[in-house]
Amino acid sequence: MKSNQTFSRPLLFILAILFALSGGVFSTSQSPPVHAQDDIGPVGFGIQWSPDGQWIAVPSNDGLWMVNAEIVERAPLQYFAGSVIPAIAFDPIRDRMAVYDETARLIRIIEPATGEIIINIEVTAEDYEYVYELAYSNDGKLLAAGSYTHLRIFDAITNHERQVYDSSVSAITSGIEPGTMIVGSFNGPISTFGINEDVFARSSFTPDDLTLYETMFSLRMLPDTSDGIALRGTGLINFNLQAETSSLLDPAFEEWVRGFEMNHAADTLAISQDGQMSFYDLPSATITQQIVTPNAEDQVIFGISFSPDDSRMVTLETTGTIYIWDVAEARIIVTWKNNFTRAFSQKWG
Repeated sequence: MKSNQTFSRPLLFILAILFALSGGVFSTSQSPPVHAQDDIGPVGFGIQWSPDGQWIAVPSNDGLWMVNAEIVERAPLQYFAGSVIPAIAFDPIRDRMAVYDETARLIRIIEPATGEIIINIEVTAEDYEYVYELAYSNDGKLLAAGSYTHLRIFDAITNHERQVYDSSVSAITSGIEPGTMIVGSFNGPISTFGINEDVFARSSFTPDDLTLYETMFSLRMLPDTSDGIALRGTGLINFNLQAETSSLLDPAFEEWVRGFEMNHAADTLAISQDGQMSFYDLPSATITQQIVTPNAEDQVIFGISFSPDDSRMVTLETTGTIYIWDVAEARIIVTWKNNFTRAFSQKWG
């Protein structure tokens, strides 16, 4: 899969970068500066719940913010203040995470609890190439970094770059087999990257009825199958990699979908649309709950992440508000807006 399409950076994100470069503070020490929240909050780009359940991480245009998942009201920790952090990923095996520091053009492997830098990985990047996606393989052996122009795959143990592909990358998730990655693009195709005799090989297909340059914003694979779910444009689709087929997930999610996430048990989807959150049971293919979201008239939830035991869920709204949900009761139990002035996905440009 090759892409010759050139994509411009979103205007808001460019302004965020200029802000960081003109007024930010960058530390080159092994341990980054750690600050409590500032009076003027940053812009959040997404949200992830850590595998150990301890942290809720929010990358932003002013560093990485780590919220204590058990005591949300406690002032969050801030790592790499002044740096634009568009992408993060938690290692599924080891107590570490990958953080792309756009200001320094480095992938930083850090300890989540302290922010201590384990290693910095230089990204040999072209001008105007910025990483928008980071993802580990399920076995923790690979770390993939995606931009508008390239997919870079690293050995997560040695941190050496294994392969570079010319490809627009809008979404990455771990593949079916150990050591494989599934990649969605800004111009349509879904591709598989895997190891064959220590050489990366790939295959790709374009989902049915694809509009030209329609973006795959997010991908999730069902365990031990070739079946997956993708946010294509603003609609959710099913796809099968082996059969190279795709179809609409459900008529209710044909449009206006702003984000989705699959729980760890792979039996439930949380789906955000304009003004509502839906819970979708995968085995029965039915909507079990639909809830009108706060600020439904003019704001949307786009970031979603489940707790490790699937009992709770955290979401990020475009106002910058963080909500923690009780999944079984499908209700918000914590509302926290004490730090972020607003939030948006850097891929929306």
